[in-house]
This record gives sequence, C-alpha cells and structure tokens, in this order.
Amino acid sequence: MMSVDAGASSRSLSDYNTPGAFPLIAQETGTVDSFTMNIVGAESGIEVLFGFYTSVNGLPNTLIGSGSISTASTGYITQTSFSTSISLTAGETYWIVYGNNNNSTSSASVRRLTTTYGFGVVTTNSDEADVSGYTHSGETTSLPATFTPTSTRFFRPLAYYTVS
Repeated sequence: MMSVDAGASSRSLSDYNTPGAFPLIAQETGTVDSFTMNIVGAESGIEVLFGFYTSVNGLPNTLIGSGSISTASTGYITQTSFSTSISLTAGETYWIVYGNNNNSTSSASVRRLTTTYGFGVVTTNSDEADVSGYTHSGETTSLPATFTPTSTRFFRPLAYYTVS
C-alpha cells in the first residue's frame, strides 16, 4: 500500500453527521473489492459509513453500494464486504459519500490522504489535495438512497479502494 497519508491531517467523524460527497473518476473497469481507511482516533460503537454513488449532471445521485468500517481500534482497517457488488467503469465519474452511524460529538477520526492520486480528479487549491464536493441535506445516521447536494465543501479523500 502506498503511504500517501503520512503527515496528513485527521478528520473527526462528527464532521460527517451530514454526509459528504467526494468525486472520483474510475481509473479501471471492475468491481470494488476492498476499501481501506486509517483510523487514528478510536471510539467504540462508531462506524464510518461509505457509499459509491452515480453521477448525474456532475452531482452525486443514486447509491450503488455501501459498507462500513468500525472505529473501535486504530490503524489501517479494510472492509471487503459491501451491501451489493459495486461495479465501476473506467473514465466514468462517481462519488464516494462518507457519513457516520451516530450524530453526536465523536472522538473517532480518520487520517486524510495527502494526494488525490488514483482518484482522477482535479484539485481545487494550492496544496493539491482538496477537491470541491458537496454535503447532503440534513444529518442522518445512514447513507441516503439518493444524495441531495446542498452546499459546496472542500474534501480530501479518506480511503483507499481497490478494483479487480
């Protein structure tokens, strides 16, 4: 695994009480077989929720498939089980949406990646890591079937994924 998160800042999961969407352009055609996050602040009972969404007119839209990662312990945590098979097509735009299962203040946190390498997106600021994304309408403890973009927010990738 490439070490692209060394020295990057962390992100509290309470920042994701309102789900946030991060764009990606699939670099390969295939099925997502793993999703890895670096949990740096543990808290029992809290899970990072993630989902892959379609893109319609450049905005996140319909949930393709999802999963979760427990924050009970720190370190690189990999999820290989998803709600359904998540198929991506090279060159197509998708959105990864992050949320959490608890709308309270949480000490759980995830290390942000220092690069968007492999996501195929153009960065929007001078540190070449943040891209323009969206927040969903309202707080939720699950990912919505259809994402409703409300405001623009800068996001940095929080996870690695692999396709086979």
